[in-house]
Amino acid sequence: MKHPAYHLRTNKAVDRLSWISQVRDSLINERKASFYSLGGPFLEDLKLAHVAFPKLRLISIESNFQTYQRQKFHNFTTRLELNNATVDDYLIHNYEPSDQDFFWLDFTDLSLQRLNSFRSLVTRVPPCSLIRVTLRAEPDSTLKHVEKHLPSEQASKLAAEINEKFEKDFSTALSHDASKTPLCSRIDFARTVQMMVRRVSSEALASADTQFMHIGTTRYDDGCQMLSVTGMVINRANNQKLFKDYKAKGISFEPDVWSEPVEIKVPVLSILERHWLDKHLPKRDREGLGKVLLKKLKYQIDEGEKHSEDALRQYAKYYREYPNFARVNF
Repeated sequence: MKHPAYHLRTNKAVDRLSWISQVRDSLINERKASFYSLGGPFLEDLKLAHVAFPKLRLISIESNFQTYQRQKFHNFTTRLELNNATVDDYLIHNYEPSDQDFFWLDFTDLSLQRLNSFRSLVTRVPPCSLIRVTLRAEPDSTLKHVEKHLPSEQASKLAAEINEKFEKDFSTALSHDASKTPLCSRIDFARTVQMMVRRVSSEALASADTQFMHIGTTRYDDGCQMLSVTGMVINRANNQKLFKDYKAKGISFEPDVWSEPVEIKVPVLSILERHWLDKHLPKRDREGLGKVLLKKLKYQIDEGEKHSEDALRQYAKYYREYPNFARVNF
């Protein structure tokens, strides 16, 4: 029941605020939509949603009873419904679709059960509903800390055992053409988890009139690597108006294309540094933007010039979602 504060998890906070932006881009009628979240003890996601969309119906799903009790203490509006249930139990016994629903399955681990919860959800929500599922994108077992201490033959045997267990645990979710294993690079493993989400959604809706349209995937470090996959359940036919509406908002995508996960890795900056950089943003030309901002700042914020440029490029990309945290004395 550990719940690290968001001011210690800047990448997570950026991912959370980007979710609110995606909800805003997709929302049709605030009065006829519902926002679901695994809100945690402080209900941060739901508070943000309430500020952005005050007429939205809010629902929290929490399986841990003690965390549920803390949620009752932190309840901040009569529009919020608190539920002490697992996702699966809630979907079976309590879920009543609105005209449009927004779900964030913000899991902290990776398991077949989590993927099956997502599978169940995509079959139940109404068209134009937005779903985000967050999963751990780092294997439980690696050779990172022991490989150099083992003979090569023993290390190879252990690697084979780890791969075999992973393939067995996720045999019904792994992409048919998956060639990556838990011992591959972080980028490749994130892509493997993304493709598991794709297979699960595709199979779940194989005979349905709807499909899960991928909108975007992010990966970020939150103690371990996490992956957030966002998509919309849409009708297979008569969806041209939807694409047209998105295009009018400057958003374009191909329904059947699953682009690579985008990394969120924002630097830790002071408020003064942020204000200084914000004066020079946004810029249409993103080519060499990290170098431009570094020149404006006049000092490095990471190890070396290249890493500093990369960090500033990340800030420029997510500065609108970069959270503000401050200490307040009562």
